[in-house]
Amino acid sequence: MAKRQRKGFQPTISASADQDKMEELARQLKEEKQPKVKEEAPEEEPKVEKQETVRITIDIPTGFHKELKKATKMMGQTLKGYFLYLARQDIERKKERGEL
Repeated sequence: MAKRQRKGFQPTISASADQDKMEELARQLKEEKQPKVKEEAPEEEPKVEKQETVRITIDIPTGFHKELKKATKMMGQTLKGYFLYLARQDIERKKERGEL
């Protein structure tokens, strides 16, 4: 099918040159949108051994929980971090005494 042309419109050389420029710009935009492939080999991330974890639940009286939250917030820690810190200290002390 032939394209419909407006009455009195004759394509000129400049119009086709503009078309070429538009196609070139469109091609450049497509190239910019595509992710650039790095020529260098990607650096390998250090492998960290993933530790298995165990989820626990602790029932704490409401009043004591509020005190703990307040104290840990002032220290800049979370409850979990605080409990793990205390447990680690306790275990290290018992190892020093020879109890473990």
